[in-house]
Amino acid sequence: MRTATGFGSPMTERALLRPLPALMSQAFELVKTVTVAKDCTIRFEGRSYTVPFVHVGTMVEARGCCDHLQIVDPASGTLLRTYPRGTSQRVLIDPTCYDGPGTDRVLPPQPLGAMARKLESIAAILDRLLHASHVLNIKGRSYRLRDLEASLHARD
Repeated sequence: MRTATGFGSPMTERALLRPLPALMSQAFELVKTVTVAKDCTIRFEGRSYTVPFVHVGTMVEARGCCDHLQIVDPASGTLLRTYPRGTSQRVLIDPTCYDGPGTDRVLPPQPLGAMARKLESIAAILDRLLHASHVLNIKGRSYRLRDLEASLHARD
């Protein structure tokens, strides 16, 4: 009797199967496996999202659903964070991602207090500025160097 797969008996195949994760009930259109950067962020669709610091340097799965993004630990299948998808913000920061106890692999970040709140407000301002900005490519000689060039030619 032939089997459809090259594994042999169905009992051998059954031992290799795992149950589907509970999060699969949500339909998603895009899945990307990404590494969590040192600043506890991942990049997805041109935006940065924070992930709990204990996952720095590990791979996580970003699932783009119709109106939100799920960040999932692929090893355990647990949902780490959910963010709105397609917002005007370019950097989405969840301050709770920097809280909690460390592990033997990752130490907890030092609390920043007022500095963290200031950085968050600066990030929001930059996000608003960059969202409405346009890049202009200007070619030609710089007006700032005009005086310098004139003084150098005067010396000759």
